[in-house]
Amino acid sequence: MLNIPSQITKVETTADGGMKLTLHTNELKPAEKSELLGYHNKFGWMVFSPTETIEEKDIPTEKIEFEGQKSLSERLYNVLFRVHEAQGGKPEEFPSYRSKIMESLISRYKSKIDDFQN
Repeated sequence: MLNIPSQITKVETTADGGMKLTLHTNELKPAEKSELLGYHNKFGWMVFSPTETIEEKDIPTEKIEFEGQKSLSERLYNVLFRVHEAQGGKPEEFPSYRSKIMESLISRYKSKIDDFQN
């Protein structure tokens, strides 16, 4: 988490209803610059306070979700369906194909547990 003093110098609206902010910082230490550059094009929380005190309770901890964003389960389901389709499978055969793949994954990860315990 990057914690640096900054000033919002420009605010614009975007076509999708969002906002575009331009921030100005004081001179940053090399490590802060590097961390900030690492956040380029990443999604995260922005907490801004015009005072010098931001308490930990003010910082959101929940995962950022976007409208229409698919869960990991939905993404896996869709990818498996596309693989099944690419292999010439018929939609009505997908449930059994998916079960076979899921059982294979479960077995593979169960064996990993055994490997760690031995």
